[in-house]
Amino acid sequence: MLDLSQFSQKNLEEAQKILKVVLNWCQFSFNELTGVVKIPLKRFEKEGIDYYEVIGVIDGMNNAIHQLNESFKRDLGSFNSGRYPTQRYGELVILQGFTTKDEYLNFHNISEKDLKNCIILKIEDLNELKETKESIDRKLKDISKTRAEEVRRQFEYLDEKQKAFEELGKQISSRIQKDFLEEGLEKIAKLKKDEKRNKKKQIKEGTLYLNQNGDLYREPKDRYCYPMGEKSNRHKIIRFLVMNKGYQPTGFISTELGIESEKTIRTEIGKMRNNIKKYLKIDGKDFLQGKKESGYRINPKYKITFKNE
Repeated sequence: MLDLSQFSQKNLEEAQKILKVVLNWCQFSFNELTGVVKIPLKRFEKEGIDYYEVIGVIDGMNNAIHQLNESFKRDLGSFNSGRYPTQRYGELVILQGFTTKDEYLNFHNISEKDLKNCIILKIEDLNELKETKESIDRKLKDISKTRAEEVRRQFEYLDEKQKAFEELGKQISSRIQKDFLEEGLEKIAKLKKDEKRNKKKQIKEGTLYLNQNGDLYREPKDRYCYPMGEKSNRHKIIRFLVMNKGYQPTGFISTELGIESEKTIRTEIGKMRNNIKKYLKIDGKDFLQGKKESGYRINPKYKITFKNE
């Protein structure tokens, strides 16, 4: 069973939407013999989830479910380059003996259009998948109850403060004093609003820094610093994307950095997005943008300066 304690609320909500689509689709389009199901990508996009998010969540689902798109794409690439694919352990595809791409596609009952427009999944254990969905539902329900209780306590606190202010108002006999109090409260509210707006503007327009130790930060550094580690894959990926503008294909990033697989790239970027939000208070998905068929880039609105320190 999947360990849900390592998932943030946002990750759980994405996984809940994805599993809901998968399980609903399995009710009327599921090959029990092979365990393979093809789901149109548009079904996920209607839930606000893109291709890379689906692949990332599925890859983290232990052994209950696997995505086959990337494997099929690599195999077809082997045919296109004139090399025969070889059998890989743990995947549905059986590659030995095929001499043409059409023969391969027919055997697996897929088309190149399916690879472009569908998420192709191999479900190893449908019951475990259902149990995982139920566990996520319960976890999010508990989180919702906790948040509701926090909101209730906040309202009680505000209600007490309001009563205290009302009592204070009753004790002020002079109209001048009342006007002074109201004016002061308005000024405080305006200052807080301006401060909040300035903080948002600073996050949106500010410059970030990356030093040779793998620290990604913004000022003040002691409050907003994401330590990635000098020799980590995450440091290599960020530095590569800073130096190479525009979207960079996942395979190209993997090859250039000597990282073993595209899956590792996607997993590292998913973790970086969460940590960027955690340490820098910046939307990780907005900072590290992904686009199907194009790869990843750093949003051009963020300016990253290298630091030697």
